[in-house]
Amino acid sequence: MTYVSEKADVSTNNAFYGLAREWFRGDRLYKIYLTNETLVGIKVGGQFHDKLSVRVQLSPFYLTLVGIPFVEILASWIERRRLLVETEVEKDLAKAATRDDSLVVALSDLRVVELSSRPNWWTMGLNSGTVTFKRQNQDSLALVLTGNQDRERIGIMFRQRGIAVELK
Repeated sequence: MTYVSEKADVSTNNAFYGLAREWFRGDRLYKIYLTNETLVGIKVGGQFHDKLSVRVQLSPFYLTLVGIPFVEILASWIERRRLLVETEVEKDLAKAATRDDSLVVALSDLRVVELSSRPNWWTMGLNSGTVTFKRQNQDSLALVLTGNQDRERIGIMFRQRGIAVELK
């Protein structure tokens, strides 16, 4: 098990969002924090993870007169829940990293990080590409960069920690 320092920097300068795509169960949205030693992904949402994801995925219902208020209430609730989880995580990242649904990877275990600018159809083009973490043991994890995120900033975060970054 990888240890997460209790003095980890959880500022938004060291964080970004990544969506783990799933075919046979709900997607998972992680807020990825980089400390000096670890990559910590905290699950902050599921299939519906922000207002836009609710509106897009429920668009057939949303476009009806009855559906608009229901979808807007659901979207607001999802957004508040995500922000509440993020607030709790930022109080104690080490505690949040012990949750069963968290990703914790030692940076020394990462071989290379690939950043692709190609939009992904999974989120209907409303994304900034993908990030793929390739580990020393040849395993990899690909996440969709949801919304409008700066890939260059993400690449710099990894380079500053001595991780090779490939831009595609």
